[in-house]
Amino acid sequence: MLQLMIVHQLIYCNEKNYQLEENLDVLNDLHSAELIKEDILTSMKENPDLIPVEVVQKEFYLSETYADDGTIVDSHLMTEGEVNELKNNIVPYAGTTDSTTRGKLYFTGTLYQNSSTGGYNLSFRAEWEKGTWIILVDSPDNPSAGNDFIAVDWEGDGKAFKIASSSISGTYQVDGKAVGINQSYKSSYYGIGWDFAERKNSSDGKYRYFVDTITGNVNLDKVNSGTQGKSAGLNLIYYHTYSDLDYSLTLVPNANGFLSFVCTPNSNVIPLALRFRMNY
Repeated sequence: MLQLMIVHQLIYCNEKNYQLEENLDVLNDLHSAELIKEDILTSMKENPDLIPVEVVQKEFYLSETYADDGTIVDSHLMTEGEVNELKNNIVPYAGTTDSTTRGKLYFTGTLYQNSSTGGYNLSFRAEWEKGTWIILVDSPDNPSAGNDFIAVDWEGDGKAFKIASSSISGTYQVDGKAVGINQSYKSSYYGIGWDFAERKNSSDGKYRYFVDTITGNVNLDKVNSGTQGKSAGLNLIYYHTYSDLDYSLTLVPNANGFLSFVCTPNSNVIPLALRFRMNY
């Protein structure tokens, strides 16, 4: 059954949440819908035991402002009012006419359950809108200094699921070359995370352009056979960082008592999260 929820808060976030049955055409209004549907069909063909359960996509807008030397002085998720001004051409979209760039990120997660083992597979796609993030370079480490992160963590106190396998890859805008991605944290029973440079200097050193798309997946096996009649939250988080150069992921207890990721120093981090639930 199709469930569509659009959330309008102080921060603009367009969320689309689909509980999947057989007809993938309910996904047609997603960004990159054909690629997402193709990935689902390919996954099911490669492993007939995989059943797509849910697709969640969130659309965010980000604004960043720089000083004359290229140092970032502000980075924030745009409000609904700011996005409306952008869509109505009241403010420029991306930045050569002023000191501010504005861009859009589509963040998508697809959750599958393995009908044979009871485990889960989470595939994800983070896509910056093309052509948005081409800006002048005035300083080698600014703006948007520091790597971005993508992380996956889940509840269950180490007794629900464990990592069976994982993969991640990405490409840059303009040149289409591969993004260098590092595994920054892994705890087989709790979570895994990666970091990558979301920007890259042009060969002539005059411009900086940004990541096009990052895709990946995490396969989770049940820790114990059988069914316990419980559920566990599953979090997929994109951390956009700025200003500082050195960031790290750490698993710490959250408000519910479960271990979940934080990215520090958190004063210069914007977390963007998609949430799912798994049964075990």
